[in-house]
Formats: sequence, C-alpha cells, structure tokens
Amino acid sequence: MMLFGVFLLGVVAVPIAGLLGLLVHWLTRGRPGHTAVLMAAVAVPFILVGLTGAAMIVPLFWRSDSDADTGWSDLFRTPLGGGYYATRIDTTEGPAYLDQAGRGGTSMSPENEVRRFGCLKGQAFLQMGEGYIVVHAQARSLQPLPDEVQLRRTLGVSAGQPLPWLSEDDFYDRCSPKPDTLLDRVWDTGLIVLVLALLLGLVGGVIWVRLQPPALHRVPPPRWPQ
Repeated sequence: MMLFGVFLLGVVAVPIAGLLGLLVHWLTRGRPGHTAVLMAAVAVPFILVGLTGAAMIVPLFWRSDSDADTGWSDLFRTPLGGGYYATRIDTTEGPAYLDQAGRGGTSMSPENEVRRFGCLKGQAFLQMGEGYIVVHAQARSLQPLPDEVQLRRTLGVSAGQPLPWLSEDDFYDRCSPKPDTLLDRVWDTGLIVLVLALLLGLVGGVIWVRLQPPALHRVPPPRWPQ
C-alpha cells in the first residue's frame, strides 16, 4: 500500500503538477492573482492523490469492525458470518485458514485449513483439514462435526442428495455477509463532489485571472488636483 502511494506521488502527481503548473503559468502570467492560482494548480494533483488514498483506505477501517471485512494490505479474508473468516496471509493463493478474529486469531495448523466452502439457504458450512464446521452467524458460534453423516443430519440433507459445495468466489457471492453499500455510496459521492469542487474551483480561478488586464498595462487611477 505504501509503495502504491509512493508510485502515485512520484509517477503520477509530480509530472501532472509540473505540466499543469506550466499551462496555468502560460495562461495567467503577468496578471493579478497569477501566483495564487499557480500554487493552487500545482497543489491540486497532490490533493487528488491524497483523496485517492483516502478512497482506498478509509472504507477498510469501518469494514474492519464488521462481519463483512475482506482484509487489507497482506491480509485476505472471505467472510463466513458471525465474525469468522477464511483467511490467507501474504498471498491470495494457497490454503485458507479458519480465522476466529477476536477469539484467538488464526491458527495455520493443518486441521484448521479450510478445504471446501458450502452454503445451503444462507447457512455456511466448511470442510476442514479434520472434520466439518457449521457456522452459526446469528449465534456467532461454530459447530464442529466429526464426519459427513453428522453434517448432513445437521443441515437436513439426505444421503442421496449432493451437498452444495461451492468455489470460494461463489461462496462469497452467495453466502458471505456484504459491506454496507449505502455507506460506501455516501463516501464515494462525497469524494466525487470534493474532486469536482477542486477542479471547478481551479478552472474558475484560472478564468478569472485570465480575464484580468495584465499588470503592466493596467490604467493607473486618476490623480485629482490637490
């Protein structure tokens, strides 16, 4: 995340600030307000990079306290409900492990590995390294089961029916709790309004300065005889 921020600053913000500064200088040089609007033009790309970082990071903070947390930085989570997750650390590939966030963390032992994800009418269940687990999201608890017979009995699935195992992506789409989209929309809308206000303010400032007569050709005020 930090490297991405440095990339945005060095590769995106600095060149754009330089080009924008040259353009604004060419449009407004020699006119009152030139320095102020030039400084604003150079600052705007850096402000936009900061807002981009905020747009990426801030939602992670309010999701980190919710059951819909999908992780951030080097932590990748598939929400299971009830504050439980299937978590990978440092990679999006390889095995995921049952993460009991706030209840002891993540054990990366073989018996804690999540082998398969299942979902039946919103009820999440897992095949683990050893046995099975049913996730009771409302009760915020786990029900370990020793074998598939007990799992079928708990889920009410007869022996002749296939268990609804899913890929991890399909499990997330069908069974994982989702983040508050209303909060995301409000945040995104606020950022868009702020960005538009910055750009319109800069354009308006350039136009206003451009319309001023050059300082060297301004007509001095008349002097009245004393």
